[in-house]
Amino acid sequence: MKKFKAWDKEKRMWLFNEEPFSLIGEVTMFDLLKQYTIKDFDNLLIVQYTKLNDNLKNELYEGDLVFVEEHYEGDILYRRFVGKIEYDDGCYMIKSLDSDHMIELNSMNIYNFYIKKIW
Repeated sequence: MKKFKAWDKEKRMWLFNEEPFSLIGEVTMFDLLKQYTIKDFDNLLIVQYTKLNDNLKNELYEGDLVFVEEHYEGDILYRRFVGKIEYDDGCYMIKSLDSDHMIELNSMNIYNFYIKKIW
């Protein structure tokens, strides 16, 4: 089951519900439907759970900022960077904020990295 959360840009707060959101047309949310009109949805940023967690067990969502340590051949540190989780070309990627570097984020390769959610 897909899991989403929403950032209210006007109220500057996360709206989160354990029940999944229903995607109809743009976005309609079960419990939030009573609180928000269709016009208000322009103020919401909807992000999807990647089904992966960082090394501290925090859920990773599209748009999250993360600190990454990339390891090569065991414990040898290859690269450190801060990146943003984005959905691109059919998969989630961590794209570096200060270079063109990116890594595919999936359950097979996540163990080659130390990933810590920043925000």
